[in-house]
Amino acid sequence: MISSTSIGPQLGAVSLRATMVAGLVAVALIFLFMIVMYRMAGLIADIALVAYAYVTLLVFAAFPITLTLSGLAALVLGMGIAVDANIITYERIMEEVRSGRSLQSAVIAGCKRAFRTIIDSNTTTFIAAGVMFWIGQGDVRGFAVALMVSVIVSLLTAVFLSRTMLMYFTQANIVRSSSWYGAYGAEKERVLK
Repeated sequence: MISSTSIGPQLGAVSLRATMVAGLVAVALIFLFMIVMYRMAGLIADIALVAYAYVTLLVFAAFPITLTLSGLAALVLGMGIAVDANIITYERIMEEVRSGRSLQSAVIAGCKRAFRTIIDSNTTTFIAAGVMFWIGQGDVRGFAVALMVSVIVSLLTAVFLSRTMLMYFTQANIVRSSSWYGAYGAEKERVLK
């Protein structure tokens, strides 16, 4: 038995509006979370997220990629992936600070330690998106393409852009306290040891 479903333009507009609102709320909460948890490093991650969204939309515009509801969902999911890469990096930096390293050497070591984990997690997500594209149909394929683009762009912005900004900011020595990088109480822990 073959069935067909038609959706009117009003339902599509309502769905688009709801998806846009959900995406904006998610982005606002992500920005707030990163600043509260990681302070200055979180602000750097937020700047990289803005770059991620901009570059992803440029790629969508440059290639014949239609941004559907599923594509918007992949874009927001990609932001989560990009944030995850920053969180992994910042947690590794905090571990290095707590082990007694200076802030500059902790940033360098933490970024190196996080890189392999980030590459592995993004590779598995890319593979899953590739399988969805290969086996899927219609909207599933659109979601898969948008997710693959999101993974690649998030690697560029979360790993290379935010890491570079973090390195320059740390080397400028503007802020010397590790608490501005989210490592609360790291100085006290070192003194107690």
